[in-house]
Amino acid sequence: MSHSTSNQYCIVRCGESWYALPSTAVREVMVSPDVTPLPNTSSILHGIAHVNNEFLTITDPLLPDENGQKRGTDSQEERVRQLLVLASSDGYWGILVDEVAGLTDLGSTMQPNRTTDRHLHFIGNAVHKDNELRIVDTEATYRAVMAEVKANWQQSFRSFEMAQEAQP
Repeated sequence: MSHSTSNQYCIVRCGESWYALPSTAVREVMVSPDVTPLPNTSSILHGIAHVNNEFLTITDPLLPDENGQKRGTDSQEERVRQLLVLASSDGYWGILVDEVAGLTDLGSTMQPNRTTDRHLHFIGNAVHKDNELRIVDTEATYRAVMAEVKANWQQSFRSFEMAQEAQP
C-alpha cells in the first residue's frame, strides 16, 4: 500500500512525544488488547495480539531501548493504552499509543526529513497545535518490525532444531 498524496494524518501521543501517521494507513483504533510477548525478540517488538480473528505484530515506541531506559514516558504509571491497527502492503500490524488526538491536514507545516529512531522510520516533521510532530513512514517501520520478527523466529527455530538433534 503506498501513501496517498493526501495531507490527512492521524495525530497520536506516545509518552511525551507526538507522531503523525498517514490516515490512509490507519484501519482501526481500539483499547489495547492483551499483548503476548514474543520470545527471543529485541526491544523493537512488544508482542502479538489477537484482533478481529487475526494475529497482529505489535510495536511500542515506549519500550525500553537497548540500555533498558524507557523512552518518552510520562509520570503516569497505569495508563490505558490504545492500539492503532495499521495496514501495510503485506498485511496488518499495530502500534501502541497513549492518546489519539484526531485527524488533521498538516499541509504546509510538513518538512521532509528522513530519519530513523530505533525501529520507527520518519519521513518528516510538522507542527500541530504547538506540538512538534514526527511523521511516521508506516511502510518502512512495518518492514523493520517484520524483519526483526523473521530473524528472531528463524533463530528460535534453529535453536529448537539443534535441541531436537541433541536428544538421544
